Amino acid sequence: MKEEEQLLIVLDLTIQFQMVVETLDKFEGTRYNKFFLKKRMKECKEMLEDIVKRDYNIVYRNGAEETINIINQYEELISLIRTLNVPEKVILNQLIQAWGKDPKSLEGIVNKINKQ
Repeated sequence: MKEEEQLLIVLDLTIQFQMVVETLDKFEGTRYNKFFLKKRMKECKEMLEDIVKRDYNIVYRNGAEETINIINQYEELISLIRTLNVPEKVILNQLIQAWGKDPKSLEGIVNKINKQ
């Protein structure tokens, strides 16, 4: 596997860990945050934060601008998904599956829609 592919995998994992850390932060304020669960989640969060910091620095040093652009794309996509209702999420999932099967056709449709 090429170095660039490996760095993209590390970045992808780092972003996912960061999303987990942020979700754990939100979870702490809920009524479901019982003592035992709270202790385990705190341990998990601390471990993930260390990994995120280390891996982010590795990837960032190998391409600062690209790293920031990819992170921005992830955040934009996650924000969009959070605002969707359940039927819209189902449709988005179907679009992603269709794209996986035939990316060229879906690209053509997207380009046509964006030109309108």
